[in-house]
Amino acid sequence: MMEMNCEGTLLMPTNCVLMDEEEMTYVDGGVNIGMYRTYLNKEACLYVAGQWVRDGKWTNVTATQIAHEIFGHAVGYYKLAALLKIIPDLKGSNFYSHVANGVDINNVVDKYQSAFDIIWNTFKSEGTFTGPY
Repeated sequence: MMEMNCEGTLLMPTNCVLMDEEEMTYVDGGVNIGMYRTYLNKEACLYVAGQWVRDGKWTNVTATQIAHEIFGHAVGYYKLAALLKIIPDLKGSNFYSHVANGVDINNVVDKYQSAFDIIWNTFKSEGTFTGPY
């Protein structure tokens, strides 16, 4: 097996700006909070969403909108077949790729917010949320 040497100098453009993850989150305006089965519980979603609003991280969306988005991502990820029976129009969209890589939340209303609201009002919460994890 041939060994590859990946050492070398990487030349970056002169207008390149380097920044750490915290600064990038600030510039990009969003964060990925992962994907957990816990997000199939509405109380857990409300708790997580409340933290973002309470900590002053988000001001352009409500905790309810964020909670619906988190729950909608989880349902889209873990229960896609059942979801497509309720909202078949999502089948031809980029919805699954949108929800499949974890929950990306931003300080703006998500483009799928109306779908997330339908999901919240249609699907039941699973499990029991016992507090912060």
